[in-house]
Amino acid sequence: MDWDMPGGDDGRQDPARAGTRAGRVIGLLTAGVVVVSLLDSRGRLAWQVETAAGLAGLGLPGPLWPYVGLSIAGAAFGRYALCYVVGSLLGVVYDQLGRPSLAVVAVLALLVGVTDAVLTARRVVTGLAVLLAWLCFVPLFARAVDDEATYHDGPVRFNRS
Repeated sequence: MDWDMPGGDDGRQDPARAGTRAGRVIGLLTAGVVVVSLLDSRGRLAWQVETAAGLAGLGLPGPLWPYVGLSIAGAAFGRYALCYVVGSLLGVVYDQLGRPSLAVVAVLALLVGVTDAVLTARRVVTGLAVLLAWLCFVPLFARAVDDEATYHDGPVRFNRS
């Protein structure tokens, strides 16, 4: 991943952008975990796709595997998009708290990771993989954030002068 951005000499930027950048990496990591998990249980996933189509009154023409593949791709894309947004929100919270130590970011990432793992993982191994991915947010965020940037270096903040 290219960390260099125009406007900065070392690619570091405001917390929201740094959170977005770190969130994209976490999105890729957790999307990979979800894809592996769904491929491992594709028999159950195929049954769920077939049942959902039947309940909706849709007849599925042709083989079932393209629908299962689309379902897996949709889950991966949704995971990536969710982590992208949550990463940005973590950066905004960090900024709104007055840019405290990175320990606060670690606690926030841990809370998000535990919540994510509990809500989405069906197996302990998958949950631990999701949690570990979210803990990778902290060093990625620390590398990308510029705590000394002024508010004129990033996007316009309407609540600041």
